Parts: sequence; structure tokens; C-alpha cells
Amino acid sequence: MTDSLPNSVYPESSLLVGAAESVWNGSDVKINIGIGISEKLVAFMSEHLPEKLESVFITDSDIRHIKRKHGDNEEQRGQSNIKPKDFACIPLVLNDFDSCEHIDTDKLGNKKFLLKKASAQMCTS
Repeated sequence: MTDSLPNSVYPESSLLVGAAESVWNGSDVKINIGIGISEKLVAFMSEHLPEKLESVFITDSDIRHIKRKHGDNEEQRGQSNIKPKDFACIPLVLNDFDSCEHIDTDKLGNKKFLLKKASAQMCTS
């Protein structure tokens, strides 16, 4: 896989990286980036959600949460800190996951899912 693959297959990748860089640099601009979804994702989610999944998006609030909770402290948990360039992988992992599992439900009743892609790190190298 090359650097150009995520951007050519997933045009949202460069938008997500730019948005993350903006947030990392302190911007408070409102962001809402829609991500195209695959039939694979829709089919999996249909088994777990009461309605058909129609869209997925990332907002500036999501990016700030990721930066705050996963940007500088992941090494303490044995993982890599998330950087803006890692956002390029989101569409790939979302649409071509190797595994996906329902792991929890939050206090508002929203289901949480863990999607994994063994080769996702390659999209940012």
C-alpha cells in the first residue's frame, strides 16, 4: 500500500488530516466531515442497530476528544500516540475493517464498536 492509496480510494482522508492538523494547532473552527460508507459496514451495523446506517461523520468535537484522550497518553497504555496524519486511516479502517465488535453501550444508550484493521498503519507511512 502506498501513501496515495487512502487519498485516491478515500478522498476524505486528506480532509480529515487537514482538520486534525487545524485542531492540533488550536483552531476552534466548526468541522463536520462526512465519510462515505461501504456495504460491508452497513451490513455489519444492520445486525446491531435498529435502523439502517446511512452516514458517518467526524466533527471538530470528535477530533478534540481524540487529541485530548489519545494524543499524548497512549504510550502509557502500550500504544502509539495519535497524530493528525493518523486520521487518513479512518475511512480505510471504517470501510475495510478486518474485525468489528460491539464492545459496550454508553450511559446514553449509544452502542460502542471496536473496528480493527491489521494493516492500517501502512496508510500513514
